[in-house]
Amino acid sequence: MKPMASAKALFPRQARHRTVPRRYKPSILQDYELGRAWRSTRLVRARRGVCTDSRLATPMLDLLAALAIRQARDKGLYSG
Repeated sequence: MKPMASAKALFPRQARHRTVPRRYKPSILQDYELGRAWRSTRLVRARRGVCTDSRLATPMLDLLAALAIRQARDKGLYSG
């Protein structure tokens, strides 16, 4: 049996790589669009805390967190 033939037999088309639907939106975006309070502060701060404890610089994480907080604050979804 050829290698590709055996791979096709083992992995039928339905079981192969599945892509995310085009209309998929992460929950944080759905919350933002629906005006729900922003609950990801803990996630951002926890990761930053781990990096700080390990003495790792986090310039991109800091920037992204600041931008996300600003967006949420502008929409009235974040207080802190």
